[in-house]
Amino acid sequence: MVGSKSHTNRRSFLRRAGILGAAGVTTALAGCTDDETDDVDVADEDELGEEIPAIRYFNNPENYNPARHDAINLIADQLEETGLEIDVEVLEWGTLFGQVSNDYDYDIATWSRGLGLDPATRVSEMFHSDNTDPGEGNFYGYEDGEMDELLESQQQETDVDARQEQWADIQQKVSEDVPMVPIIEVAELMAYNNENWENFQGHIRGFNYLWTMMHIEQVGGDDELWGTWAEVLENLSPVGPIRTQTKVAVQNRIMYDYLVRFDDEVTPDPDISLAQSWDLEDDTTVVYELRDHQFHDGESLTADDVAFTYNYIQEFELPSYSVQRGLYEDAEVIDDQTVQLNLSQPVGPLHQLLSAEIPILPEHIWSDIDDPNEYVVEEPVASGPLAFDYWDRGEELSLVRNDDHWIELPFSRRLWQIIPEESTNWQLLINGEVDYLPFSRVGRELNENQEEDQISIAETPSDSWWHFSMNVRNEPLDDLAVRQALAHAIPKTAVRDQLQFGFGEIGTSVVTSAFEELYTDDITMYEEGAQLGRERLEEEGIVFDADGRAHYPN
Repeated sequence: MVGSKSHTNRRSFLRRAGILGAAGVTTALAGCTDDETDDVDVADEDELGEEIPAIRYFNNPENYNPARHDAINLIADQLEETGLEIDVEVLEWGTLFGQVSNDYDYDIATWSRGLGLDPATRVSEMFHSDNTDPGEGNFYGYEDGEMDELLESQQQETDVDARQEQWADIQQKVSEDVPMVPIIEVAELMAYNNENWENFQGHIRGFNYLWTMMHIEQVGGDDELWGTWAEVLENLSPVGPIRTQTKVAVQNRIMYDYLVRFDDEVTPDPDISLAQSWDLEDDTTVVYELRDHQFHDGESLTADDVAFTYNYIQEFELPSYSVQRGLYEDAEVIDDQTVQLNLSQPVGPLHQLLSAEIPILPEHIWSDIDDPNEYVVEEPVASGPLAFDYWDRGEELSLVRNDDHWIELPFSRRLWQIIPEESTNWQLLINGEVDYLPFSRVGRELNENQEEDQISIAETPSDSWWHFSMNVRNEPLDDLAVRQALAHAIPKTAVRDQLQFGFGEIGTSVVTSAFEELYTDDITMYEEGAQLGRERLEEEGIVFDADGRAHYPN
């Protein structure tokens, strides 16, 4: 469908000022022009059927993520210009996340999601029909046999060119069926106080990945690394459904060891991996030789713990590892330092999808836990470069350097304080009271403070996007035409230019452009414009009343 770029309707947008706030209105509308979309045929009364049901769009609180809060209000306003009723509901982040990812009690939601080392893990989790149970990742309710076949075949493909073709088909399928629309590719940034620490090296897994933590350099006199983040953690479990919350996963990725870790070129690096070497004996058999190591409580880490971990995930069918569970049958011990993984199929990106994704658990602790999905971990015992120190729920989490680890980190402790207000976090950073903002967000505060002499901004290619996710189980989002109409109406350009201050890229595909060899923009695109969305509804036979509201035909 061809049409003009979308513009923001000032009058209708200002009606939301009570939610958005005056500053947000000014920011979002800067540079936009009026564009009424009232030129639509009004149906006769006898042509009007039931009004299309209102659609709930969940929003996070303004103080949690101001830019995204404003963006959701701006997007919702433009969606209404199609004639659909959009009800914005502001929920505390933990409640919002749970209702979407576990309860599936939502219509539309937006937040930032990353793809990790390879798109296969997260995209399979999101769109495979087997992952629609609570907590398994496909909260869209999207089921399609052709997509399932594509997702399964790309996992097994070892030929680079053939896998690229499969991923082009996957991206086209998502764009055509529209269970999700990428709004923007989120700029992956790290704001830090350069009078305290320097040399934050980027990584596709973000700035909190072990590679970055290994290479930062102390400038000031304090060898502790202090940061802040916004929400309260409820559970430090590495295997429960809560694992999918970014802030929990970030802690666990440095507290636990993994069979394989990656360097900054996304190359498996045995020097930073639990496995000193590995050998693919045949298409479905992998043998890992472990280094001599121990858990934080002094117990030895052996092949028994590795085999236990992988088999435990299969035994309890842990939802948060639904993708990984489909790739292997079991693990078996060869000797104390050797473990064999028996795959259920050949796996192309073996380490990206499997070896680097499962944290190794201490068998002597987890063997007594009968319901890992419900178990709350408050004092985790792991084996990684950082060990648990203390957790003051609602206040801060402290991890200390594990001096028995073969990787030596340049700081003695990493402490993150929970401070929801973005302005407070930036003031602490400027004053040097915190060293860095682990999840630096593009927004008004960054735009206004990035020129301060003591502030530096590091940037790396991003694996994440703000997603516009639709629950296709619910009316009217079960209708493809409605989803496509909404895709047209999303004002991506205004969100990027006005609310992200030009940082990041316009969202095009479920695979971000950082994955150069797998990314393609040769897919169905939805030109921006609420009027184009309304025209798509009209093509489907939707009719409109005198107030411009969409109805099913009578």
